[in-house]
Amino acid sequence: MMRPVYIACTAVLSLLWSCGKDQTQEKQVDTIVKYLDSKASVGWEYYEQGGVYVRIANAERDGYPEATIVDTGDSVYFYYAGYTNATATPALFATNIEEILSTDQILNRQYLSFDPYGIKLGVSPLIKGLTVGLPGVRQGDSLQIYMPSELAFGGSQMGTVPASTPVMYMLMIENVVKE
Repeated sequence: MMRPVYIACTAVLSLLWSCGKDQTQEKQVDTIVKYLDSKASVGWEYYEQGGVYVRIANAERDGYPEATIVDTGDSVYFYYAGYTNATATPALFATNIEEILSTDQILNRQYLSFDPYGIKLGVSPLIKGLTVGLPGVRQGDSLQIYMPSELAFGGSQMGTVPASTPVMYMLMIENVVKE
């Protein structure tokens, strides 16, 4: 069900991430905003929160207004896919969604868990962009959080993510436990 969303987002990421590691945070943010604004004609809406840009892909679903809202301190369980692109092709650097992995990717399935990732928001270690982007989303949301490098991994290389690289996470919020 979510596979077409991931494929579509992967295809358009190559247009988004012209941000290279030498670009300033301001240019990274400008590139992200221009990309998201260019999608308004196809119905994309987004909001800025704490320096990240959040797009809820399924806000029109049944039950959205009643869905549990994420707050700091809540336990949140989600599926995710993290993408970066310092070149012309989007690159998956982390996921717990088995169906989006292809056989030619460098991620080693042997070391991956395909269960929902669980955190206590504001307590569990998490990159800043996710910490500031998750409050306000709802259980059942499928969303993307776009962030400049300063809210992702900063000036340090992290695994296959080059230093000073903006990233985008696609998330599916499976469960929210209010604390």
